[in-house]
Amino acid sequence: VYTTIELGIGLWAASILVDGRGMDPAAAGFRVACFFGSIMLGRFAIGLIAARVGNRALVRHGIVLAAVGALLFSLPWLPDAMTLPALVLLGLGCAPIYPSLMHEATRRFDPELARRVIGRQVAFAYLGCAAGPAALGLLGAWWGLWAIMPAILLALLLLLYMVRRLDRVT
Repeated sequence: VYTTIELGIGLWAASILVDGRGMDPAAAGFRVACFFGSIMLGRFAIGLIAARVGNRALVRHGIVLAAVGALLFSLPWLPDAMTLPALVLLGLGCAPIYPSLMHEATRRFDPELARRVIGRQVAFAYLGCAAGPAALGLLGAWWGLWAIMPAILLALLLLLYMVRRLDRVT
């Protein structure tokens, strides 16, 4: 679910901005680059605070921050100037999710089981990378590009539900 969210935003945000909202392609490309840049900077920053804050809290707060960005970006009347902060919020929110979930597996499970869990996490992450953005593209083709970001928001809410449930059982 997470990799569908990250790659879905990265692959479809420029199309939403250019084809859906009439933005200049260079401006849209810059915004997408800032999305990926904020993920990178966010991952550097969480490395400094992860031990104090904890993986579980980083994941939950990241999902909520990304959901705020997705909600903002979903608004069709959002001024062009606000699309950049929305994508940066999305990127900063996404930053801690994948690495914290991977790191948390070693805390939740014994070493032998953790290796298998991490292997499955990576396998499902690749599945999400392959199938998720394509599914979002189909959604955009059937309903319109406007439908992609609400779907991303729903995926973030699903991810939050799954993470909270996992936190309760492990």
